[in-house]
Amino acid sequence: SMVFPMLFIFRKLRRSFFQPGKLRTYVAYAVGEILLIVIGILIAVQIAHWQEIRRLDQQRSELIENLQSDFQTNLENLDETLEMVEGNMAHIDAFLANIFDEDKHLTVEDMKEQSTRSFAPFVFRPLLGAYNTAISSGTMTLIDDPDLNELLLDYQERSGRFDHYNDMASSEFFRGGVLDIRKQVGSLAGFQPAGGTPRKELTYSADVYREFFKQKDVYAVYENFYLMKQLRWNFLKDLKGLTEDILVALEVLE
Repeated sequence: SMVFPMLFIFRKLRRSFFQPGKLRTYVAYAVGEILLIVIGILIAVQIAHWQEIRRLDQQRSELIENLQSDFQTNLENLDETLEMVEGNMAHIDAFLANIFDEDKHLTVEDMKEQSTRSFAPFVFRPLLGAYNTAISSGTMTLIDDPDLNELLLDYQERSGRFDHYNDMASSEFFRGGVLDIRKQVGSLAGFQPAGGTPRKELTYSADVYREFFKQKDVYAVYENFYLMKQLRWNFLKDLKGLTEDILVALEVLE
């Protein structure tokens, strides 16, 4: 803003100096005017540079905040999922133990309910929106922290593997031993086929139900589901530790 008024003054001086005998004065003026222009350009470039640095700093701060928000949510969801899986594993373990404990009184309804809960599904979907957006847009380069970048890459890779484990569990429910059980008893929730009529061989007494679950192949199905859930629980436990490491690394960058 100060450059243009000064240029106007120099132009007025130039008209007065451009006279015979004043060549040296005019040359000095010309050099001064050039220097003034150069200084003005340098100032403008520096201001633009400062503005760009401030814009990038703001982008970096927003990215860190968004990553913190996503991974804090991931941590909370992991805690809830781990608690749910722990409860479900304890339930399966108790159910299988009760089946072989003749002193444990179990009604038909008890066994229906406990059997159904053994196959309770669970899903953990990590939030990676901020990270994926930063990768695709190139703004992830604003965070110059190799250790954090390695943690984030590890997290993304592990999340993909967990999806694979979930797909395996889902596939197992619709084929193999579980499918064989469903063919025998119909709906796992009520031991009845889709039409709603209970299978005769499983409607006599609680003893019949108990003997059914004692069958080696049937017991193995429930035990297998327990082991699959234990595998995913261990995996989620490790993922929780990785999430906590990422949050610590992000906090240092603030």
